[in-house]
Amino acid sequence: MFSNIYVALGAFFLCISSAIELNLNNNYSYTVLCFFSTLFIYNTQRIFYKKNDYTIPQSIRRKWISENRFIVLLLITLSFIGIIVSLFFVSKLIFIYFIPVFLLSVAYFFPTIELRKNAFLKQLILVFVWTVTTAVFPMILYKTSHIKEIDLLFFISRFCFMAAICLPFDIRDLTIDATDKTLTIPQLIGERKTKIIAGIFALIYLTIELILYQNEFISFSTCSIHFITALIVLGLLLLKSKNEYVYTLGLDGTMILNGLLLFLFN
Repeated sequence: MFSNIYVALGAFFLCISSAIELNLNNNYSYTVLCFFSTLFIYNTQRIFYKKNDYTIPQSIRRKWISENRFIVLLLITLSFIGIIVSLFFVSKLIFIYFIPVFLLSVAYFFPTIELRKNAFLKQLILVFVWTVTTAVFPMILYKTSHIKEIDLLFFISRFCFMAAICLPFDIRDLTIDATDKTLTIPQLIGERKTKIIAGIFALIYLTIELILYQNEFISFSTCSIHFITALIVLGLLLLKSKNEYVYTLGLDGTMILNGLLLFLFN
């Protein structure tokens, strides 16, 4: 989990989820590209961690990183190779779409820029990048029919889902962010209100999926799987634990679970 392979699998399965819901064809190479891109960008930012970041209390994740620097560098190398190979199998339009998002992702953590230092901008960038790469770009590249208004509801649904699972990570990282002098939403409004906002996003996500089902955009099984996913997210929000495994395994795991169940039942 701490190697970021787990979160990269989340991107992989979210792309699968989009392919199923949007009836996309031949997007497997893009899905693989998303996996390697996520693995690359999430591990690359670790190169810029300060030495004192590894001594922050209550962070077994940072401890793992400090003890496994070779693995981190190896994964960066392998994921970069994976990106290069994947690019040969996707549309050349991917450069037009991916490069701005890549630069935004780098600006998120790059020293002297560090957009993540802004509490609201941090969350907006995270949710935006995950939404466009796992939902918007696949549709633009692989949807054969015209994009309709109801397709836009799907994008909003994905945005709300990502917001619901991204916000709680700032609660987990309260100690780390305070030490790193990074202002976050939980520091501004408190943990309880942050969880309430995340819960509202989860409920909006579920509501939109119900609307999509009523309009016969998705099947009953697909809607049921989203219902299960939303319930798990809401259940995790009720937990008071800030354990790394609860957040990484649980919240990131909802991305994998959602895509995997959709794949198995469709």
